[in-house]
Amino acid sequence: MGIVFSGITVGSSAAMAADPTINDLFPRVSVAGQVAAALGKARTDTVTPAQLASIQSFEMRFGDLASLNELAPLTGLKSIDVRGNNLTNLDGVQNFPTLNSLVVMMNSITDVAGLSGSGLSDLAIGYNPLSTGFSSFATLSNLRTLEARSANVTDQALSQMSAATGVTAFNLSTCRDDEDAHDCGSGEYANRVTSIQPLLALHGLTGISLDGNSGLRSIAGISALPNVTAVSVGEGTQVTDFSELNYNKHTLYASRVNGKETLTYDPSAATVTYTHPYKSPANAGVPDRSPVASNTVSNSAVAKVPYNGVVSWDPSTQIATITWNTADIDGLTSIRYEHRLNAWNSTQLVWGWMDLTLVKQVPTVVEHTVTYDLAGGAGSFPAETVADGATVTAPTAVPTRDGYTFAGWKDTSGSAFDFSAAITADTTVVASWTEDVVPVVEHTVTYDLAGGAGSFPAETVADGATVTAPATVPTRDGYTFAGWKDTSGTAFDFSAAITADTTVVASWTMDVVPVVEHTVTYDLAGGAGSFPAETVADGTTVTAPTAVPTRDGYTFAGWKDTSGSAFDFSAAITADTTVVASWTKEDVPVVKHTVSYDLAGGAGSFPAETVANGLKPTQPKVLPTRSGYTFTGWKDSSGAAFDFSKAITADTTVFAGWEKVAVPPEKPKPTPPVETPNSGPPVTAEPGTNAHLAVTGGTDAPMLWWAAGASLLVGIGLISANRTARRRLTS
Repeated sequence: MGIVFSGITVGSSAAMAADPTINDLFPRVSVAGQVAAALGKARTDTVTPAQLASIQSFEMRFGDLASLNELAPLTGLKSIDVRGNNLTNLDGVQNFPTLNSLVVMMNSITDVAGLSGSGLSDLAIGYNPLSTGFSSFATLSNLRTLEARSANVTDQALSQMSAATGVTAFNLSTCRDDEDAHDCGSGEYANRVTSIQPLLALHGLTGISLDGNSGLRSIAGISALPNVTAVSVGEGTQVTDFSELNYNKHTLYASRVNGKETLTYDPSAATVTYTHPYKSPANAGVPDRSPVASNTVSNSAVAKVPYNGVVSWDPSTQIATITWNTADIDGLTSIRYEHRLNAWNSTQLVWGWMDLTLVKQVPTVVEHTVTYDLAGGAGSFPAETVADGATVTAPTAVPTRDGYTFAGWKDTSGSAFDFSAAITADTTVVASWTEDVVPVVEHTVTYDLAGGAGSFPAETVADGATVTAPATVPTRDGYTFAGWKDTSGTAFDFSAAITADTTVVASWTMDVVPVVEHTVTYDLAGGAGSFPAETVADGTTVTAPTAVPTRDGYTFAGWKDTSGSAFDFSAAITADTTVVASWTKEDVPVVKHTVSYDLAGGAGSFPAETVANGLKPTQPKVLPTRSGYTFTGWKDSSGAAFDFSKAITADTTVFAGWEKVAVPPEKPKPTPPVETPNSGPPVTAEPGTNAHLAVTGGTDAPMLWWAAGASLLVGIGLISANRTARRRLTS
C-alpha cells in the first residue's frame, strides 16, 4: 500500500518512505510541471505538505487533466482555472476548503454534483454538456458569479441552479464569438431557457445575460429585481417588450484620449437596428441595413462606422461606458477604447448598431510656459511648457532658503497657486517663505540633596552662562555637608558654562557617633523557660521571642513592661529594659471524693465525708463500740492501718478494726458418781457428757481436762475465722 500524503494515497514503492517527490504525488507530467514551476523546484524534487499548501492558484488551460482529485495535495488552493481539459465531473472540489474561484469551461462535464457544500464564490462552467447534479447549487451559499454559457441549461435545470440565492451575476447566454464570425443561439450545448421566472428569486442579481435562448419571449417581472443594472436579452431571443427596463434618454459623447481627435454622435442620423451589441470586423459580415465605414476620413469628411463594442450601464450615475474595438479608418487605428453615454434621446437605452459620425479634427496647438520664481531660495525648478487648457503638476521637491521655511507656492498676486486650474497663458509660480524664529536655548540646573534637607529650587540658565553656587548649605542628620558634586562624583565647577540640563549633587561625610547599647532582660514572673538577656543598640528594637514561657496552673498572656502595659516590640530601645511575662490563672474545676466509714459490726455515728481531691480526711475523734470486742483502730481495705495524713485521690472506705475479748473457759462441774457393777453393761453418757469419764474419779480424769482445752481452742478458731472472713468481705 502507498503512503498517505495530505489525505491522498499515492504510489506503493519503497522509495516513498521519505518525503515524496512532485512526480510521486502528481503522476501526470503536465500537472507535475505546473506544481514544480509554482514552487521553483524540479519535478524530481521532494516536497512537504506545507510547501504544497502554500500554492493558492492553479492554472492549466487546454491540457489533459482528467479529474480534480489529481490536484488533491494542493490543499491551499483559492482559485483553479482548468478550462479546455478532460473533466467529466466535478468530484474532488471538496479537497480544497479555501477554494473561491473555479473555471472549468470547455471540458466534457455532465455531472456537477461534486460542487455540493463547497465555498465557491465564482464559478465558470460554460460550454459543457451538463445533465445531472443541478440540485447541488442549493448548497452553494457563497456563490456570487455563475457563468453557464452554452451549458445545456433547460428551464428545469435553471430552477435548481437558481437555488443559489446569493448569485449577483448570472450569464446564461448561448452566443459565441471568434475572430471572423458571431453566432447566437445555435451552438453546441445551447441553453434552452424559455422563462425568467426562476431567476426572480435572486434578489441580489445585478446582471443577467440570456442572449441566444431562442425560446425566450418575455422578460415580464424583471422590474422586481431592484439591483439589476445590466440586462442582455436582445439578441437571439424573441423578446420585443423592454418597457420594464425603464432607462432614461441619453446622448452619446466621446473624445480621443489625447484630445486631438473627436468622435461625435449625431442624434439626428441615429438609428437602432438591433437591441444588443455584438462584435463584427469592420466592412465584413455587417448586415445590409447597418452602415459601414468609409475608407477615407479627412478634416471635412464625414463617415459612418458601425458601433463595435460593449456598453455597461450604471443607473445610479446615469452613465454608460462604451468599450470600443479598434477600427482601422485611414490610419486612425485607435479611435478610443472608453467612452461615456449621456442623455441619449432615444426612447430607451437599448444596445445595437448605431450610426456614428467620425469627424477628424486637427486643432491648433497652443502652449504656455510656466516659470518658477524661488524668491531668494535655491533648488532646481526648470520652466515647463504646458498645452493651453492643461494643468501643471506641483513639484514634488521644495526649494530651500537659510533662515526661512518654505510656505508653499503662490501666484504673482500672493494667493496660493491652484495646480488644478487650467493654464491659459504664460504663468509664473512664486515660492513663499516664512522667516524662522530662532528660540532662546535655556537649560535647567537642578539640585539633588542626596538625602539632605534645605530649599534649593531649580534654576533656569541661558545656554553658555554659569550658575551661582548657593549661599547656604543643606543639612542631613548624622552627616556633614562635603560640598557640591556633578553626577560623576567630581567637584562641581560653578565657573563652567552650562550647555545642557544639569544636576548638582550634594556630597556628605558620615558623622562618627559612639555606639550606645542597652540590655533587655526577661522576667518570667514565676514561669519557666530559656529567655536570656539581649544586648541591643540604642534606638533599635528587640525582636519578640518566638517561644513562650510556661507556668503550672497559668496561661501565658503576653509580655508587659514594668508598668503592666503591653510591651511594644516595635518601639526603639533607649535604656536598659525589663520585659515581664504576664499570666492568667487557669480555671480548674474542683474534684471531690467521698470517705465512708465501715464499722464492721460496730456501732457509732460516723457519717461519710466529702474531701477535695488531694486533701486529707479528718480522723474521727470518737471510737466505735462492739460488744465483746476491743477497737483496734481504723484500717484500709487491705487491713493495714489507715493513714489520715495521706491525700485523698479517689472515693475511699475506712474500716473499723476489732479484736475479740478473751473469756476463760468455765470449770466443768463434777458429775455425781453412778454406781455400776463392774460386771454390768456399759454406761451410756447423756448428751454433753464424756462417755469416757469415770463415774468416780479413777484413771479417766485427765481426759476431762483435754476435752475442756479442745473446746477452748475451737472457740478461739471461730473468732479468728470470723475476722478473716470480714476482712475478705471488706476488701
